[in-house]
Amino acid sequence: MQKDLVASTKISLAHWLSDAGQHDQAAIELQQVVDSLEQLYLSDSEGSEPLLAEAQRHYAEILNELGRRDEALTAARRACELFEAMDARSPGSKRVDLAISLQVLSTVLESTGRRRESLSLARKALVIREAIVETTPKLLPDVASSLNSLAIGLAGVGDHHEALPLIQRSVQIYSDFYDQNPDAWAADLACALDVEGMVLALNGATFEAIRSTERSAAFYRALAVERRRAVLPQLANVEGNLAIRLRDSGDFEKALPFARTAVGCWNELVAEDEQAYGPGLAHALSSLALLLRDAGQHEAGLEAARESLKMRIRQAKREPAKFLPALSISLTLLSHGLCDIGRYAEASRYARKVVSVEQVLVATDRSAYLLTLASAVHNLGLLLRKSGQLSESLECARRAVTLYSELCTGNGTKYGREQTTAMNTLAVRLAQCGEVSEALQVSRNCCGLLEIWHEENGPLWRSQFARALQTYSNRLADAGQLAESCTQAERVVELRRTLCESEPDNPVLQRDLADALTNLAVRLEHAGHSEQALRVMEAAGRFGRAQELSDVAAEPPGL
Repeated sequence: MQKDLVASTKISLAHWLSDAGQHDQAAIELQQVVDSLEQLYLSDSEGSEPLLAEAQRHYAEILNELGRRDEALTAARRACELFEAMDARSPGSKRVDLAISLQVLSTVLESTGRRRESLSLARKALVIREAIVETTPKLLPDVASSLNSLAIGLAGVGDHHEALPLIQRSVQIYSDFYDQNPDAWAADLACALDVEGMVLALNGATFEAIRSTERSAAFYRALAVERRRAVLPQLANVEGNLAIRLRDSGDFEKALPFARTAVGCWNELVAEDEQAYGPGLAHALSSLALLLRDAGQHEAGLEAARESLKMRIRQAKREPAKFLPALSISLTLLSHGLCDIGRYAEASRYARKVVSVEQVLVATDRSAYLLTLASAVHNLGLLLRKSGQLSESLECARRAVTLYSELCTGNGTKYGREQTTAMNTLAVRLAQCGEVSEALQVSRNCCGLLEIWHEENGPLWRSQFARALQTYSNRLADAGQLAESCTQAERVVELRRTLCESEPDNPVLQRDLADALTNLAVRLEHAGHSEQALRVMEAAGRFGRAQELSDVAAEPPGL
């Protein structure tokens, strides 16, 4: 009895420490409790089992917060195992606790990138809670909570269509409870509305997403009047999300005040505890930096990006496993911001740091971070080209193709767009470095892949195929195969014309067609077909995009 009382007290203390942001100390307290109860379990399994299961569940939550994923998984699985055993012996007695533990295990799995397995457990938790509600209607809010979690998980793997009815049902449940008791349910309804806004945005319902997020923000602002400190983190989040929703609609100026409000809220929280709330501030600063860039305020955007990066560096030094991915994002943002204003050499330095961070992450979990490493290498290559470092840019292009090829192995066309873009870029770089024969072969291979995919699903791959064919046409011309170069340029024109016919009022597609016609005219002129080249140039001129032959770049539009 005395041991149980000590364990219960330590679990409560760990809760308090966690709420205060002191996750390391909370983990220490819970580890002591878990070790003690596991020893007690050996001699008195049934007596210590309920408290041990509870301690393991809370321990898993804290470990996950600290980024100690493997340990968190072990603790979460142990909690589920214990609650399942107790519920099996006395059916129904631990269903509520089991559902909570399954939800925790689902969250930990999602943190490790095992999203499909995570979703399976989230669905299981929802099924259990749906069954409980049939006999205990007062637990309907637990169903709404599971619907929230499942909707977020589905959105994370791209199943946003399936997520939408789930979160809408959650909003309806909380709305009904709110109508009966506004004070008790305002915060839960605000949270569900925020998630609904995110899912609606993913489904392309931009303005409906704004309405849901605005409603969520209004609830949190009202709650903050009387208990500001209690809801300030949620208010900071939703103000930032509202800025993102407005940015999605293209209303950058209207979004900026909300982004600044989010930063202000996080600053207020960081003033009392940087370790707990610094990640939120760093994220808000990154969002503000993006908005300032969109609004054309590049210097202000760079300042916000630098502030975000400073915080990410401190966080990553303290907890690398947890914050290195965020550090990579902040470095990328600053690199892009510098690129926007033509400071390519400085942008390249930060892009190199992104690659270094991604290499560390790949060493810890190759499958989870290989895509971001490939993207970082590709982006570095583009920046090196802009800063005049052509030889190293070529090395990056080669490496990017290798990485994307690895990603595509066994994945069909999942990363086909990225792979063929990297191949196209490599072909261009090879040509620029005088490697004409290899450039032609890479370009031919790229077109071979895209031709197969285009035959299987034309609309999906048509634009990508057109870009690759244009590069191929240019490489053929470099190799002196002028007749074949003209043939491929004609194919590009036909593909671009088909795209224009599908969207006749799209100015971007019209511009691309004009560029393709201009490129064809160049190829015809080089092949000695001057009269035909002139007629093609006249056709390009009808799109308002005729260019002097000498202005045509070696790279195809879009690269």
